[in-house]
Amino acid sequence: MQKSNPLFVKPVKFTARIEKKIRRHVKPARVMIVHDDTDVFRGGDAAEANIGVWEAIAPIEETLRWLGHTVARAHIKTIPDLVRQIRRFRPALVFHLAETVFGDTRGEGRLAGLLEDLGQPSTSVSSEALFLCRDKFRTKTVLDGYGIPTPAYAISPDGRCPPDLPPRPWIVKPSLEDGSIGIDRNVVIKSKAELRSAVSGQFDRFRQPILIESFVRGAEYAFVMVGNTEMPIGEIDFSRLPEHLPPLISYTTKWKYASVYCRMTRTHCPARLSKRKRSKIRAIARRTMAALRLDGYAKIDFRMDLRGRPYVLEVNPNPDISPNSSLAEMAKVLGWGYPGLIQKIVEYSLARSKNLPG
Repeated sequence: MQKSNPLFVKPVKFTARIEKKIRRHVKPARVMIVHDDTDVFRGGDAAEANIGVWEAIAPIEETLRWLGHTVARAHIKTIPDLVRQIRRFRPALVFHLAETVFGDTRGEGRLAGLLEDLGQPSTSVSSEALFLCRDKFRTKTVLDGYGIPTPAYAISPDGRCPPDLPPRPWIVKPSLEDGSIGIDRNVVIKSKAELRSAVSGQFDRFRQPILIESFVRGAEYAFVMVGNTEMPIGEIDFSRLPEHLPPLISYTTKWKYASVYCRMTRTHCPARLSKRKRSKIRAIARRTMAALRLDGYAKIDFRMDLRGRPYVLEVNPNPDISPNSSLAEMAKVLGWGYPGLIQKIVEYSLARSKNLPG
């Protein structure tokens, strides 16, 4: 799906039809948006992905206000300062939009854990689920244990190729990043010499275990749950890409808006799937949500091989919900619109908090 420049966020358009359908049912609440201090990432590694969070912050704040909620915004300077801001504003709900905390890739989970310790309801899935899903190797291990299909894989903890490799061709990625950081046109590999070079290069860059997976040839799909609601499945269309580019969602696809990858990759929603294939994806996605204890809103990426077998590629809790996101498009297809999506997340999160123990 084509995205706009993240530093120029267009205002959300509200229509009379959406206003009549959604706004009249809103119960106003005090909502605090918590996000990173993204200025510290400007010019750094993967700066586009970190700055891109602003694509969501401003439209979500505007939408919450339009819906009638009382809204405050807090970026994370220090943990004590954030706690003071929360206690001063006394929100009914924290809208968790932090990707990292002080540059730590585990910061999203750390913030969720802090909110849990404070007894503060938030839009986030649990800290346990965030920590688990951030680690691609651990996630695949859990999926394997539950018999959920995922591409064959191996892990390099030290930058050297392990002796037992999955079937080629391979795709290589850092195991603790998200936002497609570390994934580019060169990560799909056929020879062991190239594999050794790629694994070593990524380990030197990221200083973390490197995941080696079999690259599944076939169509790619996105399944999203918002609370108890299944969104329409999205299909990623790579058919317009030049032949020399591997068909995948790369860092360039997501964040380099003028690139060939971004301009030539499209999303179809709803996906062009038979009823049988759609049912397969839905069943596996439901099992994945249960296995990883995902409760809130989450996105699961699939590849379906040439024999029609779906495999779970990635699991992304608290995914992108900017107006340009695939999730926003799904909400439009479902009839919610963007305000409806934000309100559904608020309503589900508040209802969930009333059912938690303690």
